[in-house]
Amino acid sequence: MGRWRRGCQNVAARLSSNFVVQYSTNLAGSNWMNLLSLSNLPASLYLFLDPAGDAGPARFYRAFMQ
Repeated sequence: MGRWRRGCQNVAARLSSNFVVQYSTNLAGSNWMNLLSLSNLPASLYLFLDPAGDAGPARFYRAFMQ
């Protein structure tokens, strides 16, 4: 994952791969929530926005290939 910017994140990965992006407000916790699924990643640096990411507590993001 790229550098975190409040509500905005990027995924650098292999093209045409499928990914799930999750978030959590507690980095040490195990309660990760699905934010979005990316099918056939269209660009190797894919930028996505989290509309709720700029309000409330900080969010941590992770992405993994399916």
